[in-house]
Amino acid sequence: MNAFQDGARGEPTIASGWPERLTMVWWLVFGTISVYWAAGGMWLVDTAVQERGVELARQRPAWFVVLVFATGLVKYAFALFAWVSGHRDRVPVPRWALRVFGVVSAFVMVPYGLCFFTLGLRHLLAGGETSAYFWMRLLVWMPQFWVGGLLILVVTARLRADPGAAAHRDRTRAPA
Repeated sequence: MNAFQDGARGEPTIASGWPERLTMVWWLVFGTISVYWAAGGMWLVDTAVQERGVELARQRPAWFVVLVFATGLVKYAFALFAWVSGHRDRVPVPRWALRVFGVVSAFVMVPYGLCFFTLGLRHLLAGGETSAYFWMRLLVWMPQFWVGGLLILVVTARLRADPGAAAHRDRTRAPA
C-alpha cells in the first residue's frame, strides 16, 4: 500500500495522495522552467533576475548554464522525493533518509522564500515602486520556495511507519 491507495481495498482515492501529487507537479513545473532557461530559453528570465542575470542568460557562459541546469535538477529531485514518499512500497529508501531530506530541504527553502517575500511586502506597503519584475518575484519566484518548502514539509510529515509494520511486530513478538 502507498500514499495514493485506499487502505481498505488498495484502490486509488482522490484525497489520499494529494500532497505528494501537488508537490511533484509544483517542482516539475519550476524544474522544467530552469532546464528551459539552461537550454537557452528566455521566456520569463527578465522577471526572475535583474539586468546582470539577463545579460548572463543571453551570453550563456558555461558556468552559468551548468548552474541553472543544476537548479533544475535539484527541483526535479524535490519532485522525485514526493514520488518516492508516495511509493515507498516500490522504492526501498529508508524512511529516516526521506525525513532528513524533507526536513533539511524545507528548513532551507521556507526561510529563504519568506525572507524575500516579506521584504517585497514591506516594500509594497511602504509605497515603493513596482514593476513586472517586482510582482513576479513577489507572487511567483519567492513563493516557489516557501510554498514548495511547506509542501515538502507536509509530504515529510506524512512519512509514518507502514501500517502493517506494527501488526508484523506483534505477530512475531514472543508471547509474554
